Amino acid sequence: MKKKRFLLHTLLYTVAPKLPSLVSFFILPFITPYLSLKDYGKFGLVIACYSLFLMSTTLGQNVVLQNSFFEYKRKFNLVWRRSYSIMLAGSVIGSFLLAIALFFLLGKTINKDYLIVTGICVIALICSPIETMAQVYYVLKEKPYAIALRALIMSLLNILILLTTIKYFKLGYIGLVTGFASGSFFSLLFYIYPICIQQRIYPVFWFKKKHAYEYLKLGLPLLPHYLSLSIFNTSDRMLLGFYNVSVTRIGLYSQGYGIGANANVFINGIFSAIAKTLQVSFREKNNENRLRLKIIFVSLITGIGIFFFNVALWMKEIYVFLFRKPELQTGYPVAMLVLMAHIFLPLYSFAVCSLFISKKTKLVARITLTAAIINLLLNLILIPIFNIWAALLTTSFSFIFLGSMVLFLKDVKQQLAWVFPRLARVYAVCIIYGIGMTLLVWFLRDANWFLKLIASVASALAVGAGFYYRNLLLSRRHIVIQALNKKIRNFS
Repeated sequence: MKKKRFLLHTLLYTVAPKLPSLVSFFILPFITPYLSLKDYGKFGLVIACYSLFLMSTTLGQNVVLQNSFFEYKRKFNLVWRRSYSIMLAGSVIGSFLLAIALFFLLGKTINKDYLIVTGICVIALICSPIETMAQVYYVLKEKPYAIALRALIMSLLNILILLTTIKYFKLGYIGLVTGFASGSFFSLLFYIYPICIQQRIYPVFWFKKKHAYEYLKLGLPLLPHYLSLSIFNTSDRMLLGFYNVSVTRIGLYSQGYGIGANANVFINGIFSAIAKTLQVSFREKNNENRLRLKIIFVSLITGIGIFFFNVALWMKEIYVFLFRKPELQTGYPVAMLVLMAHIFLPLYSFAVCSLFISKKTKLVARITLTAAIINLLLNLILIPIFNIWAALLTTSFSFIFLGSMVLFLKDVKQQLAWVFPRLARVYAVCIIYGIGMTLLVWFLRDANWFLKLIASVASALAVGAGFYYRNLLLSRRHIVIQALNKKIRNFS
């Protein structure tokens, strides 16, 4: 993929799927005067519960969709129909369990709004499978414009919903829930013609049991994987509620986490843009693809680190612009730490890509499940003592652990050995780089704007210089290494 095309596709895949959510940032100055930290607290608890079930409704069929696209070529839609029906069944079951969970976990918090909130979430959950289908289809077909066009229309509708429900009807957190959940409903309306009718990818419930067994055998091991990822994003807020932390404090945390977690959208967009390149490179192992994967990895880690550093650096100023209530402007440290924690996510995403291709889904599930259990245990122990700051530090540590855990698994090392012979050293440098950037941005969080500007310009110049002199730097690096090796041999 050409560089210009890659950058354009990255932008479209990053922004388009989450455009309705991102657009809500631009109207925050208009709706935040009608919201409070309690609204954000209730919204955070509801969405945490909803997201826990949303991640599991696919029943791991994402990997079936991706692999069948390459393996079955023109007949892939036959497999996709069966996977669609499996996901639809999973969403119906998940909706029933979600209604029960909301009643027992949040019944006292949302009280009389239970039926309204549950109805909104259940409808969104049942409509969600087609969004997964469309996202995978257009990514693999390299047609980001189709996603962008529909996302643009959905964004305008989302603006209308948020303004109407929050500013004019004064519904508070219910308006936030409605705006968040409306994306799945509109996706069904927009994608039903191009996906279900034009591409003939519609749910069928009369296929052979052996096919269902085959798809579930491949996909179900990923269920703990998706649940584990949900735990990363939800366990902290659920446990804050469990330990009776005030809704206002939960709102402060949820607001900051929601801002910082958009880093995940950005990273997923990048990996969506290079999904086909990664698939081909990992399947066709040769020197050209090895070099391509090295360049992608180094560019991802350094580029994402610098970009997140600059966004986190100006987070205080971003909060002042977005949130017009003083009480809503105090959560910027939460957003900073959550954003910087996602620097380590590409280490994990890159490593497990080859495992998805080789269909070692059980190993992927083992990695994320172990990290999720550690995250949950740390939250259980530390939240009663350190409140929301325990949840923040646990989140950062869990992402570091998730990124570095691949170093302790033999299968992962074997999969990546042909790309990085010294994998442990490469990952260790990347982790040190991420920790260093996090500490630096935290030290500068309350600095004056002039010092922040110098830091931003310096980071941009360093990236530009490194890219411009990349060939010279690489050659000098090899000269230094050769000289050191020669001296070591002479000494011995």
